[in-house]
Amino acid sequence: MTRDSQRSSSCDVPPEPAARVSLPALRRNIQALRARLPKDAAFAAVVKSDGYGHGAGDISRAAVAEGSRFLAVSSLAEALALRQEEVAGDILIVAPIFPDEAPQAVAGGFALCVGNVETVRILNAAAEAQGRNARVHLNIDTGMGRFGFLPEDPGFGEALDQILNMRNIDLEGVATHLAEADVPYSGFTVRQVRVFRLVLREIQARGVRPRWIHAANSGGVVHFPAIAAFSLARIGISMYGACPGPAPDEGWRLEPVMSFTCRVVDLRNVPAGAPVSYGRTFITRRASRLALLPAGYGDGYPRSASGRAAVVVRGRRVPVVGRVTMNLTVVDATDVEGVRVGDPVLLFGQLGKDLLRVEDLANWAGALPHEILCNVGQAVPRTVVSS
Repeated sequence: MTRDSQRSSSCDVPPEPAARVSLPALRRNIQALRARLPKDAAFAAVVKSDGYGHGAGDISRAAVAEGSRFLAVSSLAEALALRQEEVAGDILIVAPIFPDEAPQAVAGGFALCVGNVETVRILNAAAEAQGRNARVHLNIDTGMGRFGFLPEDPGFGEALDQILNMRNIDLEGVATHLAEADVPYSGFTVRQVRVFRLVLREIQARGVRPRWIHAANSGGVVHFPAIAAFSLARIGISMYGACPGPAPDEGWRLEPVMSFTCRVVDLRNVPAGAPVSYGRTFITRRASRLALLPAGYGDGYPRSASGRAAVVVRGRRVPVVGRVTMNLTVVDATDVEGVRVGDPVLLFGQLGKDLLRVEDLANWAGALPHEILCNVGQAVPRTVVSS
């Protein structure tokens, strides 16, 4: 990965597929999202999977500078990687860890989301052996169905009592995860929050008031801030510029943080009736000028977008034609005046005045923006723009 403190222009577009990550855009997105939260609510920046492909180290440092209370990761390995990059900031591991990782997780001072008594017991033993406390956030499964304590379980109250009696456990948080908060006016989300509030009352009735209460993910921040923000909100995909579900207000937009580009590597004129790419899924209907792009699914550009997607060349959206292959994609540039080899191509993101949102590519591909960003970030070089 390279870094560049200068703003990129079309002249800076590398010939091969490359991703440009804008930290100023990230900061502005964080500011826009925080404006939706109550003034006393903190936020956790979700930087798992290498910051959704953007580079966890750079993203984390920028998020901490914007006031992120926690950096949320998915595993102990990700937490340790941030420390190896000398990233400051408190780290919350939001997915389960393995039992044999407990001593290292406790020694690292990481906060951990836990979903069963046995894990808490293992953490308590590890913490006792080290003469310290383990930092625990209870994960309550109110409808996500992945992991966590089930509040309807007859043994839930007893489990709470056991945890509260463990001497080396610091119960600093209670969390849940909203399953469809990207759907505005979701009745299921309202139900999840209601169940979560009942659990909080049950905990508080035992004389315990954890500092960090968190339910809102990106969808919760965008669509349900009034009921789901609590004292902490976890912002993931929205921080990177993709809005979960429809924009909440007219004109409200997040900025793309990652832009994926390449250059036209070849041009050819073909007659009507010419097949394009594997399987001959596209046949030209007119004499056409086809542009070849040196990007494909091996570079993170989704094959499932074949025949559906568009890219931007010289300010015009042009269609992807035929099947996307491992390292090459064909687009129909017949209507692009003056197109030539070496012209910059915007696959998604922003390049100068051109904008093509990753949400659009995800829709064409039948995927999630999360998938697109992670796949690209893992496959091609990144340039990080810091100012």
